[in-house]
Amino acid sequence: MNEERLSTHWDSQLSYLLQTAVTSYELERVGGVTIANTEFQQAVKGHVPEGHVFKALPVQFTHMDPEKIMHHLYNHKVGKEVLSCRGDQVRHALRVKIVAYPENVCAVWVMLAVRFR
Repeated sequence: MNEERLSTHWDSQLSYLLQTAVTSYELERVGGVTIANTEFQQAVKGHVPEGHVFKALPVQFTHMDPEKIMHHLYNHKVGKEVLSCRGDQVRHALRVKIVAYPENVCAVWVMLAVRFR
């Protein structure tokens, strides 16, 4: 993995807002029903300052290996853009949701986001 040595500033409120999205994605995967999408979009629009860009990548894994997860995020086009974002007032957000199912099956949702001007 190529390290760019960029500093990271976290937006805890945006990370909190991502919970709605990862929960909705898992419910859609399991039940085929989308919920709270409009509410999530409105919450993000209300939080991200005018003139800023919001970019996010939700990914679902079936393992909990952090090295493999980071490798995947960094090799994904949008993931790499989020991780190496440069600009004014760059703030990152991260949300992870792990759902355990019978027989040692798990769904690991990782949503990485950034907002910047």
